[in-house]
Amino acid sequence: MPNADRSSPPSVLIKTLGCKVNRYDSDRLAAGFARLGFQVGTDQRAFDGTPDIVVINTCCVTHTSERKCRQMIRKFGREYPDAKIIATGCAAELETVDLSRMAELHEICRIGEQNDLAQRIALEFGRHEIQGPPPILSHERTRAFLKVQEGCDLFCAYCIVPFSRGAARSRPMAEVKEEINSLVSQGFREVALCGTRLGWYGRDLGIALPDLLQALAKTPGLLRLRLSSLEPEDFGRGIIDIFAREPVLCPHLHLPLQSGSNRILERMGRRYRRDDYLQLVEQAHRQIADLCVSTDIMVGFPGEHEDDFRETLSVVERCGFSKVHSFPFSVRPGTPAADMPEQVPFPVARQRRELLDRFALAKAEETRRKLLGRIMPVLVETCKNGLAEGLTPNYLRVRFPGKSGVTPNTVVNVILKKASGLMVEGENMDEHGSTGTNKTED
Repeated sequence: MPNADRSSPPSVLIKTLGCKVNRYDSDRLAAGFARLGFQVGTDQRAFDGTPDIVVINTCCVTHTSERKCRQMIRKFGREYPDAKIIATGCAAELETVDLSRMAELHEICRIGEQNDLAQRIALEFGRHEIQGPPPILSHERTRAFLKVQEGCDLFCAYCIVPFSRGAARSRPMAEVKEEINSLVSQGFREVALCGTRLGWYGRDLGIALPDLLQALAKTPGLLRLRLSSLEPEDFGRGIIDIFAREPVLCPHLHLPLQSGSNRILERMGRRYRRDDYLQLVEQAHRQIADLCVSTDIMVGFPGEHEDDFRETLSVVERCGFSKVHSFPFSVRPGTPAADMPEQVPFPVARQRRELLDRFALAKAEETRRKLLGRIMPVLVETCKNGLAEGLTPNYLRVRFPGKSGVTPNTVVNVILKKASGLMVEGENMDEHGSTGTNKTED
């Protein structure tokens, strides 16, 4: 049992696996504990001793994700035998995963119960009062995540997430506006919107995502508004138009492709086809200046032949993605794909993924090389050992010598000098004065 008479405040270690929605949920959990006087960190080094509570925000999107969750629970159970180990997130929701059988785990917190977790644990430690002002969220990053939507009703053949996150539902616009104003007042210059199915925002409220973007773009003091991910069929002309006219919207889109083969897209239960995707990317590039597009691609889906894989490579060739997140098909019990015929042997899927990764990295470097010589604003995230690193509006990671005045959360105009894989090396133009194509952010 926790010691309510302890002299030092109890400590909470929060570890996050998975997507930006999980990262947002972890930030909210951290804020709740901090308001009640707990020490909160994402690394054991944040505490003088060992943590009293460990919260693991789990992911179930692939078999590998599930395995990492179990490994992490066992690891912290061994390292901190006196700590209370709590699992939450997607894997904790599923009967097919059933983390409750793990001896190291003390409690499962359902996603819908996360808002009450800190208060309930605080009572166990004899802490009843909210102490001080609301803490800063996302304190380890220069940008904050803001979840505006939860759940998905699409049920792609391979995806378990609708079973863990539930039906699609949106947060009221007034609530979202209040939170983004709070984030800006705390000093965040960039906010990234996220959701399980972000493009479905507002369907249950009688509005649509462009309405939300139009409203949030007017937030006083907001420098950048970024979208985490949009499904291709959710990305209509209304969204392209608002990107083209609102400078606060970052010119970067993450559009999951999954496969470049129409046959495989149909088997996956995806509702767009190859040409739809290509036309969308081409249209977006025509209308949105400096646009970069990243994507997700699955290899080894049941029934994928070499011709299907080559069609995927050809889409990567045509689109010039700035980054490709690849992953092999993973059997998720309870999904239609788990029982499909023609399961692709793992060595074949691994070989295809390795080939895709090499090809995609080369194409991403080509995309970066086309931007060399440009001066772009970089929002600095870190500055260590004389080198600063941060992101451009179109989500290019840039490293440059960081001298006097360069600190995290400042914007520096950088000339892009060299592309190396997914990194761009640059030079700080603000130290020398800049001319020509300088693109600044006010």
